Amino acid sequence: MGAPVCPLRRGEGPRPVSSTPHVLYVQLRGELDLAAEPVMDELRSRTAQLRPARIVIDMSSVSFLDCAGYGFLLAFTRETEASGTKVSFKNPSRAVTRLTSLLPPSAPRLDEARAASA
Repeated sequence: MGAPVCPLRRGEGPRPVSSTPHVLYVQLRGELDLAAEPVMDELRSRTAQLRPARIVIDMSSVSFLDCAGYGFLLAFTRETEASGTKVSFKNPSRAVTRLTSLLPPSAPRLDEARAASA
């Protein structure tokens, strides 16, 4: 599967865990909030360097997700897919499901970020 792509910076936070020539697997852990911005910036940078065809983001270990963290994910998805890399999310944790269930119907969804970037 390969070595970690970028180090853990704050608490648990998001981090890429492995990659193949075409797929980057990322596992998000811990709290994804405004304080996770430096880690998300590093993820953007590493994604731009590696240029995978696809990124799979496992959200099973996210213990907290707020609107800032959700906004990072939306922006990351839009930017990444605009550059030709497909992004998919799997295994949403209870924290992720809770936040998305509280969003108003008009709020952008992660699965709709693709359409907005096209």
